[in-house]
Amino acid sequence: MTPKHFVAGLVQVVHEASVADTLTTLERGPSGRRPSKRFLELSAWYQALSAADQVRLRQVVELAVHASLFGTLCVLDGVRTPENSTEFELFAVQDAKQVQLNLPEAECLHDEYQSQIYERVFGPVA
Repeated sequence: MTPKHFVAGLVQVVHEASVADTLTTLERGPSGRRPSKRFLELSAWYQALSAADQVRLRQVVELAVHASLFGTLCVLDGVRTPENSTEFELFAVQDAKQVQLNLPEAECLHDEYQSQIYERVFGPVA
């Protein structure tokens, strides 16, 4: 696995899934026996939005997911640190082969993420 493949996987199973799951849950309404009052209110509010406003909310959700995942990758890359002395090493292990995905001399994971997702989140580059 390469850093590029790792980030592509995050785009699919974290970024895209988080946006889709959030909106699907709002669209379909609460499930389960006792959904929270807040969730019931948010779902009703979402369902009452116009189609154009639902598209805008999707864009806002996309921004929030991006900010969260981008920030997490910045921490793994060491450009944002919870503590000054903390360093993170991220490894992929497959078939007993270990590959470090966040090598200090390689392109940062957050930069790779940004290159893969930028236009989807922020629109076309002017």
